[in-house]
Amino acid sequence: MNLKLFQIQGKHKKNNKWSKSEMDFVGYYFLNPFNNHVFGYIEEFSNYPNTLSFSMAGINLIKEKQEQLVFVKLNNFQNPPTLYSFSDINKKGEFIECSPINGFIEEPQGETKIKVKEVKNSKKLIEVQKDYKKFIDNSSTMNLELLEKIDDFIYFIN
Repeated sequence: MNLKLFQIQGKHKKNNKWSKSEMDFVGYYFLNPFNNHVFGYIEEFSNYPNTLSFSMAGINLIKEKQEQLVFVKLNNFQNPPTLYSFSDINKKGEFIECSPINGFIEEPQGETKIKVKEVKNSKKLIEVQKDYKKFIDNSSTMNLELLEKIDDFIYFIN
């Protein structure tokens, strides 16, 4: 299988205000070209200098010459999962925080924009794969259920 590694950087807009940070999160994910699934992690800087690390999983599609991405920042027992949706990765997307009652059915809580670039680094790719395997081995039932629904995430792309 020929996996590809990508770096992702993002910024949030919440309550009609873009964050003052240069970026709110950065991370890496690998793309499985067989099923278009992505897996990786992001580091959030919202409590700078303390960063929080989250695993992520989603699906990356090319539709009508537009690259689309939807992924879930998986929970870490204290933070609920958050879904990020981009109908075009070069334009603004939305994020929806998971509600314990309605899941991801709620209205988006804000906008986000990302920069994604492919990275040619086999050592980093292996590191991200190892992080993912460790995540799977220690994952909560909620996260495993979300992983099973990756293909359904495309319904959140506008």
